[in-house]
Amino acid sequence: MKPVNEDIAEIVVVRIIASINQNLDVIIAEKKFRLDLYNRLTGLTIHLQPLREDKEEILDLTQYFVQKNAHLFTDVYGKPVSISGSEFNKLFNSLCISCTKNPKFLAGNARELENMVRQWLLDKALEENQHALPPTATEIQSVTYNSPNITPPIDVTTSIQDKTNRYSFVGALVNEKMELTTEGLRIQSILHETIQKREMNLIRNTLRFYHGNKGRTSTALGIARIKLNELLTKYGIQNDTATSLDNFTPMKLSTIKNDEQKRCILYLASKNVTQKIIATIMTISISTLNARLKEV
Repeated sequence: MKPVNEDIAEIVVVRIIASINQNLDVIIAEKKFRLDLYNRLTGLTIHLQPLREDKEEILDLTQYFVQKNAHLFTDVYGKPVSISGSEFNKLFNSLCISCTKNPKFLAGNARELENMVRQWLLDKALEENQHALPPTATEIQSVTYNSPNITPPIDVTTSIQDKTNRYSFVGALVNEKMELTTEGLRIQSILHETIQKREMNLIRNTLRFYHGNKGRTSTALGIARIKLNELLTKYGIQNDTATSLDNFTPMKLSTIKNDEQKRCILYLASKNVTQKIIATIMTISISTLNARLKEV
């Protein structure tokens, strides 16, 4: 397999866990499931009771899904949904009653339960904010990170006005449709240009460090040989070994992108920009954004 943003394949060992909520013997006899596939998949078989019959599991999962999704509407209403102990007990009791009365309740197991919890949280959010309209882009309650020694990306602070009001700063990045404005696109462009400049210098210096040996250069950069050739053409880098290098240490090419992304994320976070807007500017997913923050 090839990891995301990597060019070199890695060998992995996997274990397949398959599940089904139907009677396999019946559907195999009806030729709705291939017997040879069943024999290939079957190693150890574990029979699990339906979720509706396991009240302790329902309790644990409900607590987990409430904690997981409590912040689901923070970007809309500026705060997570507040849940008291009595409200949670009322939710859990209603689930248990439904399990007793309806034999098909929670047929979708954990996925159905999470959807029900999300709907319950949405109803709570609407009830708590029934007199409040969703905020505009300039009134977004932002995510705050406790990150010391925050350093902005290269040239960003000189490219945009340093606004003291956090809402006006966020409003300068996106419009009311949550689309990037000129300022947001400018930060995005600066980030991409900075990454490209550092990539070009790293590739050129690594090639010189290894005296033009493309094999050793691609290995040090952590990319495939064909990818190295593409980048040499893209950046117009010649195989020049005349210039000597002092105190140069080769590193993987992906390190540059990760470093610049983290610096830009921390800078925007210091201005109380929400995760969603940061991810939009960075053109990355929320999960990748959280992974970068964990690396800081």
